[in-house]
Amino acid sequence: MEEIQEKIIVYIDGSESSWRAFDRALNHARRSKGKLYAIYVVDADFLSGISSSQRADVERDLTRAGASILNEAERKASSIGIGLIKVLRKGSIQGEILKLASEIKADYIYVAPKPKPSIVRRLLFGSLSDAIIKKAPCPVVIVK
Repeated sequence: MEEIQEKIIVYIDGSESSWRAFDRALNHARRSKGKLYAIYVVDADFLSGISSSQRADVERDLTRAGASILNEAERKASSIGIGLIKVLRKGSIQGEILKLASEIKADYIYVAPKPKPSIVRRLLFGSLSDAIIKKAPCPVVIVK
């Protein structure tokens, strides 16, 4: 009988709280012998607020930062014998996380709450973790 591997996604942005979520997801993958996907998203919403003359430079810098963060995550995972699948995308953070979850048929998503957005932004868009919880096709673990 073939053993079914859990598919675990962790969103990582380089913040202290996202590294805590990564550590929890990494431990989950180690215990369950699961497949771990680390995703970094170049936030298109953020980029849309940048002047067009600077947007390409900022996007390039964010993409490089994301690749560096994912490489660090890969080093941490490989140091304990866990393979990591790195995913670097551009778009809506919650949209790309949810798209990946559907594509791979994820069993779990780990995220850390982002700093509280302004009341207006929260009313218009909600929070990252709220959006993911409402639409995720699997359990979502919020790590403080």
